[in-house]
Amino acid sequence: MIMKSVQAVEGKNKMFEELYPVLYAAESPITAGYVRQSIIASVYADSLVLGGLRGKKILDLGCGFGTTTMEISKFCPGSITAIDNSTAMIELMKVVMLDDCNIDEWLQKKGADKILGDLYKGTLDYLNQRRADYRQGIFVRGGGSLNTLTSSVLDISNFILKIGRFDVAIANNMLHWPVKQLIESSSVDTETALNKVISRIEQTLLPGGILIITEPKDFITFDDDRSREIDSEKNTSTNHPVFKRFHATLNRILEDCYGIKRAVPSSTGLFKVSKLRDCFESQGFEYIQMSQRENSDYSDPIIWCQVRAQMWLGEVTLSFEEKNKIIQETVGEVRKTITGKEDPIRTQDFYICLRKK
Repeated sequence: MIMKSVQAVEGKNKMFEELYPVLYAAESPITAGYVRQSIIASVYADSLVLGGLRGKKILDLGCGFGTTTMEISKFCPGSITAIDNSTAMIELMKVVMLDDCNIDEWLQKKGADKILGDLYKGTLDYLNQRRADYRQGIFVRGGGSLNTLTSSVLDISNFILKIGRFDVAIANNMLHWPVKQLIESSSVDTETALNKVISRIEQTLLPGGILIITEPKDFITFDDDRSREIDSEKNTSTNHPVFKRFHATLNRILEDCYGIKRAVPSSTGLFKVSKLRDCFESQGFEYIQMSQRENSDYSDPIIWCQVRAQMWLGEVTLSFEEKNKIIQETVGEVRKTITGKEDPIRTQDFYICLRKK
């Protein structure tokens, strides 16, 4: 039996349909990766819209549990519509930002305390802080309207008459999901799938509307610049020695104890840089720029891996509890090999800025 989990691409299965949003939340106070992407994407959007985001109508595509929504709200737009195809993500977002329930009690009913273990308190503190930041923030004080919608971007045209069109759309770590969905369900190539997704997004924007797309290096390849591709791949998380050691240990335990063989996460090269501009322009967008930003994460590299491990094991058909035991054993073994002098884990993010013609 071979189980594959490439980053979080294949991590959403029935086994953690309700709890995987909490796993994403657990990562945020440790690495702040999604928060960083959301801040930068929001700043790009604010700088490209005439008069900034204040008072504007914003669409958050693939909103997750509200990380990007939160950062957009700090610019005081008139309204934000947050869309995700995951009911579980929307539920956690509502709990944090819109509902009045006790977050601790809600999480424990879901079993999050057992799944997260020693990461639970930090995650709870983070979510409570996010709730306070949002509810006391300028968006709420200014009477901003936050609406949520459970839908795939592929079906969003069905809602245009109801929700209208937007001044700005931000797709943070979203684009690869519907593209992969189309490739797998319709047996089309990447270019065809990407064109279809971008066409759907284009329909949501007013003329002159801004689209900001954020994607990690996992899904982008410099097919037109070999030296840049080599440098980017060399300096990404999958080549960090602790990352390699963590997965080698994890896979050895899985195979020795459970007979499960599993691939190590790696970049997919889903989107080729040489084809992106033509795709966007063919679907009605002016290509403004694509920026690459390298990030250095100085957090404990073992914790960096540990907090992602349940997502990496998404396709492995074992219980959460059993996976936790495996993860803890992996952490213990790898911890013995750490010197404390390891280089930071580096990641690469890409910010693509477009304007509807």
